[in-house]
Amino acid sequence: DDTGVTLVAWQADGVTIALDRTAPYLATWTPPGDGAYRLTALALDAGANIGQDEIRLTVGNPPVLTYLPLLMAGE
Repeated sequence: DDTGVTLVAWQADGVTIALDRTAPYLATWTPPGDGAYRLTALALDAGANIGQDEIRLTVGNPPVLTYLPLLMAGE
């Protein structure tokens, strides 16, 4: 409808992590550790309509890079 968004609630795995009443409706979240997470945005408008969208992501340590020097033949 045309009543406009009045509130966005951000959730991580069903727990509210932020509320924002001002566009562009942003939140900051730091994962508590490695693992799989579901982040959800719930938008409420002045007409009491609710819309939502979610993403799923996996957080892990960066891969370990191993440096192996290349040896020329005969060295």
